This record gives sequence, structure tokens and C-alpha cells, in this order.
Amino acid sequence: YAIVTLGIAEIVYLFYYNEAWLTGGPFGIKFKAEQLPSLFGEKLYYDTRVFFLLLFVCMLLAVVASYHLRLSRVGRAWSAIRLDETAARSVGIDISFYKMLGFGISGFMGGIGGGLFAVWLGTVAVKDLDVWQSILILCGAVLGGLGSIRGVLLGTAILISLRELLKDPIPFFGLGSFRVPPEASFLVYGLLLILLMRFRPQGLIPSRATGRVADPAARLKEVLSGEGGHFALVGKGEVPGERRIEEEGGSETILSVEHFSKFFGGVHAVEDVTMKIAAGSVTSLIGPNGAGKTTLFNGITGIFPPTSGRVIFAPGGKPRSITGMRSDEICFRGIARTFQNIRLFHDFTVLENVKIGLHARTESDALSAVLRLPSMRREETAVTRASLGYLDFVGLAGYANELAGNLSYGNQRKLEIARALATRPSLLLLDEPAAGMNPAETEELMRLIEKIRGTGITVLLIEHDMKLVMNISDYVYVLDHGQLISQGAPEEVSQDPKVIEAYLGT
Repeated sequence: YAIVTLGIAEIVYLFYYNEAWLTGGPFGIKFKAEQLPSLFGEKLYYDTRVFFLLLFVCMLLAVVASYHLRLSRVGRAWSAIRLDETAARSVGIDISFYKMLGFGISGFMGGIGGGLFAVWLGTVAVKDLDVWQSILILCGAVLGGLGSIRGVLLGTAILISLRELLKDPIPFFGLGSFRVPPEASFLVYGLLLILLMRFRPQGLIPSRATGRVADPAARLKEVLSGEGGHFALVGKGEVPGERRIEEEGGSETILSVEHFSKFFGGVHAVEDVTMKIAAGSVTSLIGPNGAGKTTLFNGITGIFPPTSGRVIFAPGGKPRSITGMRSDEICFRGIARTFQNIRLFHDFTVLENVKIGLHARTESDALSAVLRLPSMRREETAVTRASLGYLDFVGLAGYANELAGNLSYGNQRKLEIARALATRPSLLLLDEPAAGMNPAETEELMRLIEKIRGTGITVLLIEHDMKLVMNISDYVYVLDHGQLISQGAPEEVSQDPKVIEAYLGT
């Protein structure tokens, strides 16, 4: 993606460089004195002090805007995309939209910078705006620390200073001096970045977690005493709970998988699978390793489309095909999931991870974030309250300010479930949640799943722990080599000879 972006920048540069009638080609366009802007009655081209004051104000505004964005719903979305696009999609973040938004905002800031640059020189030439300028900015961000505003400022300042120093002769141990050719300066930058990646890959000033809350215990009391209890939610719609049980009912079908097949070349990962998931139930999908269980989950949640077949989702008894939808669209409609291999945002706090889960249920945009509008501040307060409620629901409220990567394995599993719950799903897909857990942690997980079902959320579970499956499942489907070989109540499935042969052992 980054290479394509730089490639497009080079194409645009060459186009404008060769269109001399428009840009002046290599000579550029020189402005007349009367064409240049004024500030406080002084021409910026002539008054250095006023011009640098303007530069400082613009930089300060850009830093403040960036800081406000970073602490907002938009900033969390950008950070999530940078760390793990698949996990970001799973919580309802539209990757393409936020990348284009980032391009737009950075292009706006770059346009202001380019305009000031032209005013300072009194001319504008395409040759001064080649792709190497973009690479220099990118190098500054990497050098300073991706995601760190202070780091980006420092990294860019270092590279710009280094560029100016390389223009002058460099003394060489009293043996004279040498000058680095302009075309070779990027070799110096490249060497600097290689050394940085080797010895300090996080950059000079690493990004720090920002999602900490003062006195989480006191804030949690506010949440639990307020309307909605644990689910003091914000934004669109209502809270999960009794409403869902009443609307959906235990006998209605909330998810129908019809003749689902997924082929990867000549490999038939899943072939002609049909399933119906009852609303309000816990349904398990079991089978040996490589049976196609996670492939089926990925197809349901939009990570890839099926080769054939379709998926019908019917929250509240209102069926709609979600076949071919993106993961973020499916999340928005009420399906959440966890992953076989935990996909948390490890550099974020526990609280931030759950806040990201609320993305699809909140609405503040970039403009409200930059201006810190009252509606945005109210929403952020509500997001914090709701996130603490979800953390308490899974037993992690005391870890709100910890980095997610510092949690134990069992608690990381709980956090991933809390993040999925924060999307406010009608259907929750859990992919081997008990994998790697000891018996005590598995027992605790069992109680948590029962607790989730008690809120009216339907659970579809992939699991290898047969004790867990048999104790909590209302219905069980069995896959083997991509095909459905058995289904029924747990007791029936456990006695099926096909299942015993394929999975449970003889």
C-alpha cells in the first residue's frame, strides 16, 4: 500500500513536471510582488519575523489538531488500522474510509505547508516537490516514532537539520573535508534508519498509551449505579439484554448458513455446509484440526466471501443476506467475533481496546474531534463509562490502565471477548476461547459464556474442549474435512459413530 502510494506520487510529479504550460516545467512559476499575501500590512515575502510567526502558529495548530484527533474515535481507528487491519475490521472500522480520511487531512496540512513554502520562495516549482520530499517526511515519522506526535516533530527536525548540514563540506579527521553529493544524501538517511530499526525499532520517542482513566474504581461505581448497569452504552440503538430475548426468542433462527462452500484452488476447505443457529442459544461447532471450522467463521464474518452458498442473518426475526459483505459492515449489523490466535492491540491499554470495540456504535467525526465540540466530549465520557462496564462484566475492571500485552493469557482472552461485546452484537462467534487455558480458567470461561447468554446474546462457539462443549451447548455441529458429518444435541452427537471415529476417538 505504501509503495503504491509513493508510486502514484511519482506519477503525479512527472505529469505536472512535463506539463510546462500549466506549471512552468523545471523553471516553475514566479510570483509578482503584488500577488504575494500580506499579514498585518506587511508582505510575507519581505518580513521574515512575521512569516516565521505565521509558520509557528500553523505548526501549533497542526499539533493541537493532531493531538485532539489522536484522543478521539477517529484517532483510535487510525491506530487500530496501523496495528492490525483484520482486528480493526472485526470491530466495525471501515479501513478504506479511514485511510482516505487520513490522506485527505494530511493532504490538507501538506497543502498549507506547500502554500507557505511558495510564499517564502516567491516561486513554486515542481522540481522542489518530488517524491523524495514524501520519503523524507515518512523517514521523519519512522525515526521519531510512529504514532508519537512529539516523536514525529523530533524525527523531522533531525532529518531536516541533517539535510542542511550535508550541504556544507564535512571535516574528516583533520585530513581535509568532503561534500556529500545531493543525490547521495538519502543513502545517509537510509543508513540512519537501518541503524534505528536495528537498535531502537520503536523510534526515538515511542508512542505511549493514552487511554488511561483516573480512579477507575470510582468511575465504575458510577457506571453500575446508572441506567443500564454493565451496559451503560452510547450511540445508536439500545442495550443488549431483556429486549433481545423478547424480540428474538429462543425458537427463532438468528443465523442461517445455506450450502456454504469455500475452495482455495483445488482444496475444498468447506463444502456444502448448511447450519441454523437458534436465537438465544449456545451452539458449538466442533471437529478435528483442519476440518474447516475457522474457514467457516471467516466466511460468516466477511474476511472472505464463500465460493458458493449464502449466509442469512436475522436479528429480531428480520432476515437479510450478509453474503459478500465486508467484516466492518457485518459487525455493524450485529455479528462480533474473537480469533483463534488472540488479536488484541497490545500497545493499547485494556480500556482503549474496549473503546475501539465501541467504534461502530458511536458517531463523532474528525471535525468534532479537532474542535473538541461538546457532543464529542459527551460521547467520549459515555464511551469511557461503557468500556468500564464491559470490563467489569468480564472481570477485568481492575486492569483498565494496564497495557493489553501485559495481561496473562487467560485475561487476554477475556479482553478480546469484552472488545467483541462492546460492538453490541446479537450474535457472538468465539473461536477456540479455551485454547491454552488451565482447568480453572476454563471453568471461569464457562461461567462467562453462560453470563453472556443471559443477556440475550446468541453464541456460536468453536472449541476442542469437549467438557466445555457438552456442558454449555444447546446444539452441536460437527465438521470433518470440510463436510458436516453430524448435528444434534450434545448427548446425541457424543454417541454418533461418525463423530467418535473422526474426532472423539474410539
